Amino acid sequence: MLKDTLPVIRDVLQEDIHNKIILITATNLLNSGYYVLADHVNWSAGAPPKIFKHTPDIYAYRGESKLIVEVETRDSFNSGHALSQIKSFNSAAEKLNGICYLILPQVSIGLNEHLQKALINIRRYKLSYTKLASCDVRTNILKLYN
Repeated sequence: MLKDTLPVIRDVLQEDIHNKIILITATNLLNSGYYVLADHVNWSAGAPPKIFKHTPDIYAYRGESKLIVEVETRDSFNSGHALSQIKSFNSAAEKLNGICYLILPQVSIGLNEHLQKALINIRRYKLSYTKLASCDVRTNILKLYN
């Protein structure tokens, strides 16, 4: 296995941000009427199943609406592993006629260049079923970009 396809080992702060975003997103989806499966946060309904060898952070559905959500952090979003996951989830979203969301942390103070880089990657790899969103863990606000 190539080094850049291995998962990024996050420090404690980044892992905490990652898990807070999962919890915020899963709770918002549940409150919007979705059935939600979430990984990493001891979600009561359990974790999502593997999709093309990768487990998404969240899988949610409501009627015909199906969402595959992958949360990355500033230090992991541009890794080979993250790209492999997003490509797989994009393919699954296409087959399910659903949407894949890549959610990154929103930084309140400072630059958010990681968001622009993620948008460039989505376009470069023609991930037409993938949308970018951000989450500010201090305000619990999710923002959609494309």
